[in-house]
Amino acid sequence: MIDFQYYIDLPTHIKVPTLIAIAEYDDGVRETKQAENPTEAGAPKDFRIHDDNTKTDLTHLHNIIEISSSKSQFNKLITSLHLDFLYKNRKKREDKNCDIFLNEQQKQKTSIIKNSSIHKKY
Repeated sequence: MIDFQYYIDLPTHIKVPTLIAIAEYDDGVRETKQAENPTEAGAPKDFRIHDDNTKTDLTHLHNIIEISSSKSQFNKLITSLHLDFLYKNRKKREDKNCDIFLNEQQKQKTSIIKNSSIHKKY
C-alpha cells in the first residue's frame, strides 16, 4: 500500500521484484518473538527506542540479513537500506563492529545493484 501512495516510474524488471520484496519485507516471525523486541503488552517495540548500550547486537542484525537473503536479493537490499537508516547514527558512538557491519552492507548493496542491472538513476 505504501508503494501505491507514490508514483515512481520504474521498469517492470525493477518494479515487480521491488513490490514482492516490499510485501515480504517484514513477514518474519522469528525476530519478533525474541524477548527484547515486543513491549510488555506484546506489541512491536518502536524501533527508534534504543537503550544506552554503545554496542550493537550484531548477531541480531546478521540474522535479519540472513532471513532477508533467503527471500531475494531485492529483499536483502531494502533490509540493508533500512538497517543503515536505523544504525548509521550509532556509528558516532564508536561501535567499531557496527561500523564494520554497515561497511560490509554498503559493499553488498553496491554488488546487488550492479548484478541486478539497475541503472543509477533508479
